[in-house]
Amino acid sequence: MDAGDFDSLKQSGASEALVRAVREVNPRPLNAEQVLGLVSGGVPSARAATLIKLRGIDFNPTDDYLEALRIAGADDSLLQTVREASHFGGISIQTALGAEVVLDGRRSREMPP
Repeated sequence: MDAGDFDSLKQSGASEALVRAVREVNPRPLNAEQVLGLVSGGVPSARAATLIKLRGIDFNPTDDYLEALRIAGADDSLLQTVREASHFGGISIQTALGAEVVLDGRRSREMPP
C-alpha cells in the first residue's frame, strides 16, 4: 500500500485507528537514509536487523554504502542482513525451450550467460 491507498481509506470513512492498524500490518520498506539513521542514531544492530527483516529495504546497498554503515557502527550481522534484504539481485526467467527473451531491448543471445 502507498500513501494514496491510505488517503483513499481515510476518504472512504475509515477511522484513524484503522488506518494506523493497516500501516502496522503493511509497513513500507526502509530506505537507505532510514537504515543509516538507525545505525548512526545508536539503535542496536540487532534491533535494526529485526526492523529490516520485518519491513525490508527499497534500495540496492553498494559496497560504499555498506562501508558507511560499518563506520557508523553496524556489526557484521547487520551488514549481512542488509545484503540479504536487497531484492535487487539477479533475476530468473523460465520460458519454453527455444523461446527468445528480450530484456531492456537486448535479446537473450546478446546477453552474457
